[in-house]
Amino acid sequence: MGDEKWMDFESIHLSSSGLQALGIIYHDLYHCLSLSSDEQEAIIRKVANINWSRDNQIWLKEVPIGTMVESKKEPGTMVFKMSGAGRSSSDAIIQYLRRKTGLQSANG
Repeated sequence: MGDEKWMDFESIHLSSSGLQALGIIYHDLYHCLSLSSDEQEAIIRKVANINWSRDNQIWLKEVPIGTMVESKKEPGTMVFKMSGAGRSSSDAIIQYLRRKTGLQSANG
């Protein structure tokens, strides 16, 4: 993921739930697990390579944190809307990140 994608304010990683999930993964990496810097970097690269855009179907199917709704700005166009950016959304993203990076087995 290029630097410009990390500044896309419509992406999931910059939502409240996304930022909370990234914080937990950071905590796992640097405070809970004994990983070498190479292992930490490999995990960070996996997180960086995730497609965080709202049009990624993963957020509807594998990590169901939202739904498709009709755009208020562009009637007839469907857009992704997070359904409740609360604890359940954060937990779903955290679990997805842990599975995707291999941290799931390290955290039990």
